[in-house]
Amino acid sequence: MEVIQAEFMDKLKMKMAKIDLAHVAPLIGGTMIGNRLAINSLGKDFLIDAHGNIASECHIIPWVQAPLLAYITHETHHAVTGRWISFREINGGIEWQGLFSSRCETPLRKLADENQGLLGDLIDLFMGQTIDWYEADIALILYPLPKVPILICYQAPEEDLESALTIFFDECCPLNLHIKSIFTMCSGLVQMFAKIAEHHL
Repeated sequence: MEVIQAEFMDKLKMKMAKIDLAHVAPLIGGTMIGNRLAINSLGKDFLIDAHGNIASECHIIPWVQAPLLAYITHETHHAVTGRWISFREINGGIEWQGLFSSRCETPLRKLADENQGLLGDLIDLFMGQTIDWYEADIALILYPLPKVPILICYQAPEEDLESALTIFFDECCPLNLHIKSIFTMCSGLVQMFAKIAEHHL
């Protein structure tokens, strides 16, 4: 997997060399700082140069690197719509649904079950926002990338009913990022949340 990841990153960096960062910046919700593109992810700025090198005050981990460069080099860039779809509604999502459920939604639901208040804390930690139009105990929107917002809806267990958690995506997400990168991004988020939960009080 590390070899595959490295090869994919090399391809993305080759694509980056052909990108006009100043031109693409406003299309993807970024800004230029000097000759580098600044993109905000979960409240933190990441600076990317023309060679695909990434710098940030945060630790740079693979689940951030690949989706970030894939987002910049994606052939289309669409505005956020405010309309939400499930993962299976994304083109190719039905084939990926089982893996997405087992790697993303199910482990995040268990984390929320075992760590009351965790999802609420994510709002403050990662510049999220709550919504009140979806019937759930917690419904929050996070922005892993400026034009790839996700909506996490969690219903706590009650009497004989098990808990439920669903991750939704703005309709623009699959137009701004390939489904494989969307999966990588969400899987990485859940792994990061799990590490946060280890220190959650």
